[in-house]
Amino acid sequence: MKIFNLLLVLLMAWGLSGCGYSNPYNSDMPGVADDQHREAVPIFVSMWKNNTSELGFQSIIYQELIKWLKKSKMIKLVQNRQEARYILNGAVRSIRYEGLSYDADDNAVEIRAVTRLSYELRDRETDEIVWQQANLVRRDNFTVGNDSVITSDNKRTALMAISSDIAQVIYTKIYFTISRLDQS
Repeated sequence: MKIFNLLLVLLMAWGLSGCGYSNPYNSDMPGVADDQHREAVPIFVSMWKNNTSELGFQSIIYQELIKWLKKSKMIKLVQNRQEARYILNGAVRSIRYEGLSYDADDNAVEIRAVTRLSYELRDRETDEIVWQQANLVRRDNFTVGNDSVITSDNKRTALMAISSDIAQVIYTKIYFTISRLDQS
């Protein structure tokens, strides 16, 4: 029985190692074929439009995108739009704050930040849209503090979490888009 289990584990390990799967979160690890024999794809990330009154939120998203996109050797971030193969554009469409729970005096004690965004990856040479997301909604909750500084910090933490989530989603989508380039 032990030999059967050992053989089963070895067979599964052998099968998974050759299935073509590449983990976008470990793309810089030695032995990952996608990063070793491929020239990095130049991408320009534009500053997103911000159609809200939440000043600076587009900058938070931009910084998170840069942080995530630097995780892969398959991606080369460029400063000049003309050097890029792909251009990543986006917009913060709206942010609203919904009360989730209230105290006895009907004051909000927990609030949900709801963001609505759109983004696209565009081939610079052909000006064709590779993919786009017209209506991405992300939410995160935060508590109302005893003073406005604490509440503001909690709100900023929630917006940072939303930005990181958005950047991770986009990074993964770009990673797999680039991974398919060699296969086509």
